[in-house]
Amino acid sequence: MAKGGRLLGVDLLRGLAAYGVVLIHSLGNQPRAVSTERFVALFLGFAVPYFLAVSLYLTAGRLLASGPRGFLRGRLERLVVPYLVWTLIFVAFRSLLYVATGRRNDLRSLLTSPLPLLFLGEASAQLYFIPLLIVGELMAVGLVAVIGDRLRRPALVVPFAVIGVAVSWFDTFRREPMLKDRYAPDLTRIGLNELSYVLWCLPFLALALLFQLEPVRRRVGSIPGGFLPLLGVALLGVDLVNMTSAAEPYFPYTTRELVVAFGGLAFGIAVSPFVAPTRWLESLSACTFGIYLMHPLVIEFLEQVMTRTGLLRGVTVTPPLIAPFAALAFAITWGLVAVSIRVPLLARVLYGVRPKAV
Repeated sequence: MAKGGRLLGVDLLRGLAAYGVVLIHSLGNQPRAVSTERFVALFLGFAVPYFLAVSLYLTAGRLLASGPRGFLRGRLERLVVPYLVWTLIFVAFRSLLYVATGRRNDLRSLLTSPLPLLFLGEASAQLYFIPLLIVGELMAVGLVAVIGDRLRRPALVVPFAVIGVAVSWFDTFRREPMLKDRYAPDLTRIGLNELSYVLWCLPFLALALLFQLEPVRRRVGSIPGGFLPLLGVALLGVDLVNMTSAAEPYFPYTTRELVVAFGGLAFGIAVSPFVAPTRWLESLSACTFGIYLMHPLVIEFLEQVMTRTGLLRGVTVTPPLIAPFAALAFAITWGLVAVSIRVPLLARVLYGVRPKAV
């Protein structure tokens, strides 16, 4: 564990989750083998759920420690400003790409639907997470403002967590067909998606508050080191279920996400005392958010290079191809973020942080 109580095990898993997001978005225009779809499914069930669990866990901790006063202003600088800047970047990038490739209909569709770009993160595939997280944090602020320190009481938080798991079990927000209907009126689609975000975040916020209870924090932090490999294997086993739909009626997808995400959070917290601080881990921690935001640009560049040189002609994507491709895209993005985050203006507007030497 680093000085100041930073959870280095959690940071390590955030880096793995960022790699998973890069892999999910890699080589998406190429045909994929069945084994590749199953390989990608492992990261689909872990990456974004883990990011959401960690973010709401840390948010709940800050709010319980110091209250909601001034919190939203800080999140405006940390989340909203980078989100708007990256939305503009990706709209400009996609516009240039569509013009260069003669895709006029795609360009018209992009520029005539500004509301989904703004509220749903449709400028790029990964940006939806920011509106989702904002909804979750607004819910957390509302709960703390109304209920206050009573959220430290197990008698209140445990039933809330049970309700959250029940909501995940019914998987409401993933079954609503209108949520993915791009031909629905913009305001209707935005409203349904915002409702889905509330239902999506509710179980994650409930378990985040559960993990902030002092008895739970104490027990998670004292998990014996010898038990951690077993916990890791168990979480991998749950995640492997994502490779098949046979378990869906008995173990719904969203509940599996909760188990993997908060099991991963528990693993990261428990392993942190055994992780030594290093420069590269400090850099990874500082750059993870930037990697998440920037990586589609790097992926697009690499795919264009491989396409123009014929390397992707007739290629079906397999795990031995997509894994190193994603690793290369991840490493290049990490390097670009590590350089740009040292520039004060770029650090603030692109990543919502103070400049760091990483």
